[in-house]
Amino acid sequence: MSETSKINLHVWPGRWDLPSVEPACLASILFLELALPGNFDIIECANPDLSPSGQLPFLTHEQRTVATLPSIMRYVAQLKSATGEKRHDPDHAIDADLTAVERARNLAWQAHLELNMGDLVAHMMYSLEANWVKLTHPTLAGFLPVPQKYYVPARLRDSYRARLEAVGLWNLPGIEQEPKKPFEAPVKQTKESDPKEKYLRVFERAKVEEKARSSFDVYSRLLGKNDFFYPYRPTSIDLTLAAHVLLLTKPEFPDPLLQTLIRESYPTLVNHAEHVYRFVFPTGISKLNRTSMPGYSIRSLVPISATNSSHVAKEVDPEDVRFARMRWTWIAVAVGGVAYWFWEKRGLILQAVAIAQEQQRAAEAAVDGEGDMTEEEDEEVALGLDDDT
Repeated sequence: MSETSKINLHVWPGRWDLPSVEPACLASILFLELALPGNFDIIECANPDLSPSGQLPFLTHEQRTVATLPSIMRYVAQLKSATGEKRHDPDHAIDADLTAVERARNLAWQAHLELNMGDLVAHMMYSLEANWVKLTHPTLAGFLPVPQKYYVPARLRDSYRARLEAVGLWNLPGIEQEPKKPFEAPVKQTKESDPKEKYLRVFERAKVEEKARSSFDVYSRLLGKNDFFYPYRPTSIDLTLAAHVLLLTKPEFPDPLLQTLIRESYPTLVNHAEHVYRFVFPTGISKLNRTSMPGYSIRSLVPISATNSSHVAKEVDPEDVRFARMRWTWIAVAVGGVAYWFWEKRGLILQAVAIAQEQQRAAEAAVDGEGDMTEEEDEEVALGLDDDT
């Protein structure tokens, strides 16, 4: 593959000795490193709004943009060589040696993994309060500039909340502490000492562990005692599972609920993930070609279509251009209208300010006049009050 046609993979940045902190991003890096070693660049990005799907990862190649992990794998597997012939060698499409039935089974298991294991990783990172406050939120905020670091992590957490609530992996109401307001005195917590609350917390954690066991059992039985799901080399299902397991075991979670479970009860899954990682990166990830791009800017606060971004090369729809012009026209008219209103009303505003200042001076003069009365005037006022009485 020539330099001009090199693939750019946009992913969340890495931490914890991993090239990315998000499962689908990590799986896509493992896949491309195995399928196209040295022929792709990793663009560390903290702005999922640049992606057509609104989520990372996404891939750009020449004039094409491909989002979501399955689509990226499918696109790379179908890349054409310079002669126009489709390549089906194992180094280019890692599932090429599989039969049609095995590839279909792999696709189904991959969807199963992204759904179930994705929920478990999201629960550890976004649902458990201790992990969110002490690990996930600081990590995400570290990728972002001001002011986005103050609101984007919370927006990402909210995007996972509905998904986790639907499968019973979000904290119960009353267990999750409300965020303390600035300068507010700490409130003494009494729920921790309530036996009912303690039982509810233990029951909720046991329910999460049981749900995790049901998924871990399936993948452990499917893997058996083999190094990979298929002989000799990892396939897409190995990479997807390894990416999720690595993000359950590598970070130093303050609340290691599922981390402890998988390490102690499912060592085959942990060993499989580490084996896949060493297979893909035998000398580590230092040789990966990684560059960072600004995830946000002050300009990003204005609603501009992602098609106008120079970071994403894709065709511009004329309809999008028309709507963009209409949007900017509306913004210009609104700003001009507000400026004209202030210009027309400036006299009334200045007059109101002058009246207020005059009234304030009159009130101060009246107070000063009352304080300057002589003793005789004070006696006359006092006598007048007595006469009235």
